[in-house]
Amino acid sequence: MSCFMVRDIGNQMSTAEGSVEYGVHHLHTPILIFVGHSRCGAINAAASDYSKESAPIKRELDTIKLTKGSPISTAVKTNVNNQVAAAMSKFADEVKQGHLNIIGSVYDLPTT
Repeated sequence: MSCFMVRDIGNQMSTAEGSVEYGVHHLHTPILIFVGHSRCGAINAAASDYSKESAPIKRELDTIKLTKGSPISTAVKTNVNNQVAAAMSKFADEVKQGHLNIIGSVYDLPTT
């Protein structure tokens, strides 16, 4: 079995949808994993005021749905859960047919 990895700001479906879909539909990846990490700068920014960021960064942060002021540990978990939910909706048929498993996880990254 091979591994196909997509990395993007905030580990999100919406800004990497084409790449994720390529992995699922063309490479037939059997497992889709969303991995959040404890000190994610994108998630910290999305839960804060990021109005001074550049337009491209703002566009990507705008798609991360979090409550402003959330503690980073809560925000990271919320984001992972949101991405898993989005993927479960998008790939419901593949999951139902047993061709795809979708997993969310968070790892502790003590230093940046």
